[in-house]
Amino acid sequence: MESKKNKKPPPHVKPGIIKSGRFSKEEQYIAEQESKLIKEHSKRLQEAKEKEDTERLKEAKQKAKELHYMKCPKCGMDLKETIFMEIMVDICEECHGMWLDKGEVEELMFKEADLFTKLCCKLGIKKKKSKKK
Repeated sequence: MESKKNKKPPPHVKPGIIKSGRFSKEEQYIAEQESKLIKEHSKRLQEAKEKEDTERLKEAKQKAKELHYMKCPKCGMDLKETIFMEIMVDICEECHGMWLDKGEVEELMFKEADLFTKLCCKLGIKKKKSKKK
C-alpha cells in the first residue's frame, strides 16, 4: 500500500498549495473555482465551434444550390421554364429533357388521366389495382 505522503495531487492542482498532504479550505475552494472556470470555458469553446460548423455547413449548402439551381440533372446545361399543358415545367435546351417539380406529375395526371395511362403503357408501367373493401 502507498502511504499518504507519497500520494500525488490531482493534475489541476499546483504542488505549491498542498500542506502536509491536505488541502486547506481556501485551497480547496480555489481548486473548485478553477475547475468550474475550466469547464465553463470548455463549454463556451464547444458552443462556438458548433455554431461555426453550422454556419459553414449552411454556406456550403447555399453555394451548392447556386451552382445547381436551374441546371439539367442529366447534362448540366441551363433549364428553361416552359408552360406545358398549363403547368410550368423545366426543359433542357441541350438534351431536351423535361423536369418536373414536386406536385407537377400529380397535376398532369389529374388534367390528362388518359394521356398518363397511354404514357405508362408506352413505358411499360403497369397500373396498380386499388383494393376495395
